[in-house]
Amino acid sequence: MAHIDEPRVRQFSSTTGTGSFTLGARGFGSLAITDVMVNGDTADFVASHQDSFQEFLGTLTAGVLVRTTTYISRHANGTVDTNNVSFVAGLKTLILVSAAFRAATLRSAVRYDVAQSLSAGELTQLQANLPRTFGLAGTRETFNQTTAPTGWTKLTDRNDYGIRIVTGSVADSGSVNYSVLFARTATDTGVIAQGNLPNVNLTHSLSVGTTNTNGTSVRRAGNDVTVQSGAGVTNVTQGTSQDTISLASGTVTGTVPLGGSANPFSLNIDMRVRTIDMILATKA
Repeated sequence: MAHIDEPRVRQFSSTTGTGSFTLGARGFGSLAITDVMVNGDTADFVASHQDSFQEFLGTLTAGVLVRTTTYISRHANGTVDTNNVSFVAGLKTLILVSAAFRAATLRSAVRYDVAQSLSAGELTQLQANLPRTFGLAGTRETFNQTTAPTGWTKLTDRNDYGIRIVTGSVADSGSVNYSVLFARTATDTGVIAQGNLPNVNLTHSLSVGTTNTNGTSVRRAGNDVTVQSGAGVTNVTQGTSQDTISLASGTVTGTVPLGGSANPFSLNIDMRVRTIDMILATKA
């Protein structure tokens, strides 16, 4: 059964006392109660006669209007309360209305143009109604909360991803998890090989004049200097850790190769970007 809200209903009754109203003729230019209600339906009514009235919830039952709940009454003696009025003989007018408390409820209903404080029940109902008024089922959205709101389903097929804005088709990309990449504090380790260095040779030379006597020595540690033959080189002795070159006159040249330790190294880097976690949910 339904609650009826129809403003064009007016009917008369000759009922006396505090009982149910027997329905009489409808008002001129108005609808009868049975034009808009069937047995079991309810509606708000005002019954009035002379200086008395009663605002009540009426239920249509077997063709009569039962005073189910009284909202407010004014009796013939001037008393105002919530008891049924005992009507005297005469024609009473029955008008279908919207009770005053329902109007107050409508004024405090959820609005979108002013800030409001909602009860838990109102908030739940509002969230349940959102899919009907915003977007279509299947719409995806991000939320900064662990659990998806009412009317949404949390998706779990993507975890530890970043978000990229595109103008074309959407697609997943990349291979490193978001938390792994942005937890790095150093680059990967690596070794620079000699072959990666610039092609630079350091050349040295030693000139010995004709006044030098045989026995002048040129020493170098290790075996990395290449001795080039030239005029005046008369005696080259290979030692265990050095060579002794005796010169009379001429020029000795050699090339010093670039060395290195070949130890791995990394550079400092801090990619720990500040992050807000979001969930992805779809509208039911």
